[in-house]
Amino acid sequence: MLDKNARKKGILEILKKEDRPVKGEDLAQIFQVTRQVIVQDIAILRAEDHVIVSTNRGYYLNEARSQRVFKVYHKADDIALELNAIVDSGAWVQDVIVHHEVYGEIKKDLDIRSRRDVKYFLEKMKRDKSQPLGVLTGGIHYHTVVADYEEIIDEVELRLKELGFLLED
Repeated sequence: MLDKNARKKGILEILKKEDRPVKGEDLAQIFQVTRQVIVQDIAILRAEDHVIVSTNRGYYLNEARSQRVFKVYHKADDIALELNAIVDSGAWVQDVIVHHEVYGEIKKDLDIRSRRDVKYFLEKMKRDKSQPLGVLTGGIHYHTVVADYEEIIDEVELRLKELGFLLED
């Protein structure tokens, strides 16, 4: 079994190599520790200024990548068009954020990286009879969009403008 520092270094190496989130259970198995030990290691790594995002699919490292928050507006029927435009550009949707007058900022990690993820997200919303967060704010919401290169983020911005979804602050 590795000591804590070697394990943290190993976790970072794995997260840097992976394109997809890595489950805490998988990390625990690799390092022969409990999942709770991994949760603690992740908390320490975050405190050391590593940007590690938790999703329902696992952890991923959000360092040395480009990201931008876009303010957008569209009707609920256009969710697939918006999300597919982003992932088709080679970026992914990290989260959705709304600014509610009473509740303040509401943020939910999404980690949508492909058309398959878009389809799954929409099917889950339909199956669970859920409404998008934008309903709370008349369709206005924000997405943190992440990509490996700034040029991809620029392409997403252009595509969202072309679709008429992008709002200026």
